[in-house]
Amino acid sequence: MSNLNNINDRDFNSQILAKKGDSLVIVDFWASWCAPCKTMIKTLEEIYDDYKNSSKLEILKYNIEDNSLISSKYNILSIPTLIFFNRGLEVKKIIGLVQKQDIEKAIEEHIKKN
Repeated sequence: MSNLNNINDRDFNSQILAKKGDSLVIVDFWASWCAPCKTMIKTLEEIYDDYKNSSKLEILKYNIEDNSLISSKYNILSIPTLIFFNRGLEVKKIIGLVQKQDIEKAIEEHIKKN
């Protein structure tokens, strides 16, 4: 069972685009049949555990099998894809399976800007 919350087409606007605070929101676009996605979710859960006491980071999962509107809007052609949002705006996109330290570096670069 994942510690990461799921997001769908219906609640994407309220959970992501309407955010006004300084927290960074990472949305993981994934599918259950995608082996690299399963590895990425484990990495994101580790990062979630590292930041769970911080109000600066939120990580959400978006299953492209169950939802398609948002994945089409953000032109998700490969998974896993991570999109970083701040105040409802896309600030970074990472496509493919990457190492934990690469994601942490992107997080720290963004959090330091705020």
